[in-house]
Amino acid sequence: MKRLNLIGERYGRLTVIALDHTNKRQKFWKCVCDCGNEKIVSSGNLRQGNVKSCGCLAKESQIKHGLASGIGDKTRKHGGFGTKLYGVWAAMIRRCENRNDRYYSDYGGRGIIVCDEWRSDFAAFRQWANETGYREGLTIERVDVNEDYSPNNCKWIPLTEQNRNKRNSVKVEYKGETHTLGDLIKRFGLKSSTTYSQFHKGLTFEEILLRSNVNG
Repeated sequence: MKRLNLIGERYGRLTVIALDHTNKRQKFWKCVCDCGNEKIVSSGNLRQGNVKSCGCLAKESQIKHGLASGIGDKTRKHGGFGTKLYGVWAAMIRRCENRNDRYYSDYGGRGIIVCDEWRSDFAAFRQWANETGYREGLTIERVDVNEDYSPNNCKWIPLTEQNRNKRNSVKVEYKGETHTLGDLIKRFGLKSSTTYSQFHKGLTFEEILLRSNVNG
């Protein structure tokens, strides 16, 4: 099977210039945007067209429609402002982009973004939501927690189910037994963000411990 190599390929405004890192599922590529900014994007999001720029496309779309003042103005134009679905959309963007958001470290801090299609247009997100069974009481869930918010990686589930699927419920093997990664982090006093990052890059928990100079 031919090894995937996207270096030199162009996707929208992004040109792949190097392999950044690989996890158990796919590769992540360093891309340069036509505007000069760099962005790390997964193979899936590049090839499926979920990410086409460093984010400048969304900003230009707002300016084009006279909506540079913010997300809320564009949402009001399309309707839906103040609805629960609008709240889902806005919260999704905040935790990926606002460093002051309490959940930023688990989303934007890990490189998770909202795809260009949704980020620039609430109406597009609302259409997808209505076509995929959205109703009040459901919450958006990423199928792969290492991937971005996009139509190909999201679904609607009850909030109780999402709580069971949170990153602190990730199961790992350690000394022949199954543990949650969150429990092991507390047990060994590890830094949460670093440990999850290393785990999702493919390291076993034993390897993480060795890197942390902690003996278990």
